[in-house]
Amino acid sequence: MKVASLHHLIILLALSSLSACKTNEINTRPDTTTVSANSDIVIKLPVRYSVEEFKTVNLVTQFSGDKETQKLIDLIETEVMSIKKFSQYARHFGSRAAEIDEMKREMSGNMGEARIMKIPDYILAVKVNKNKTSQKLSEQKELLLFTVELKYQINREKDNKNIKSGVIKGKAKRYKLYKARWNERLRRNFYDQVKGHGFNGTATKDDEDAFRQASRRAAKTLMNRMGNAFPAGGIVTNWRASGDFHQIVIDSGLNQGVKNNQVMVIYVNDGGIDTPIAAVKVESLAEDKSTLSLIKWKQDPFAKKIIEKLKNSNYQTPRKTNFYAVSLALPE
Repeated sequence: MKVASLHHLIILLALSSLSACKTNEINTRPDTTTVSANSDIVIKLPVRYSVEEFKTVNLVTQFSGDKETQKLIDLIETEVMSIKKFSQYARHFGSRAAEIDEMKREMSGNMGEARIMKIPDYILAVKVNKNKTSQKLSEQKELLLFTVELKYQINREKDNKNIKSGVIKGKAKRYKLYKARWNERLRRNFYDQVKGHGFNGTATKDDEDAFRQASRRAAKTLMNRMGNAFPAGGIVTNWRASGDFHQIVIDSGLNQGVKNNQVMVIYVNDGGIDTPIAAVKVESLAEDKSTLSLIKWKQDPFAKKIIEKLKNSNYQTPRKTNFYAVSLALPE
């Protein structure tokens, strides 16, 4: 019995040294990308999360490039900002940023503290480049590769700390097909294009279409990384159970970035440690609430203790103990 007690104490000390931040602070864990409800889900908390960021994130966006990429910039920015939890504060372009600072000073002096413009939470900076290359596969086939590259970084405004950065490449493939034409006088084949990209003088239009496709692919990846950097979540407001069927309601929905079929993790702050207890899936969405269904419980001693209390209370979550749901990743 003494050996078992000592072993339990060692486990508790080890967990204390590795414990996460309190619920209202940022927590960091291994990165996640997308997850399917049909996969073998590991019930863990996401890379970083904050209860304060479950509702909305005020974002300054800075998309830059050149004249050749301006149309692509507009497309990419529109795609990324379609995640509703991001409230676009302003476009951050050098002189524009200085204008915003001046407006803040004027509002502070003339209208008082209550009317000062809200300071953004984060700055998203994206540099957009595009490139077109060709590769001859054979005498009768040529590959064209269109690449849109996004160099991005997300910085926290209050201390300019980098939250996430990287390079994303969206690609689109096109082909040109040629047919051999024998020249009797020169005793050799010439190759005329008969199908594919740019045929019949549509090269410029086809280029634009290919770059748009590559841009959408790059934008989708950036959206995933943004969504995973700022996981959606909410407080559990209702939990009903009938046999193995569970209906769980949280106070966040479409307006807070929750997605259909999204896999989330239910957790509770237990003694200063955020403890995940279950994996759930979004079943239905409203603007400001979501209904979740249970996928499976987490099997470890700490989770089981909380789960047992929850079951004994007929799923009436204690008023002093908030149960949260946070997205494990964006849906596939």
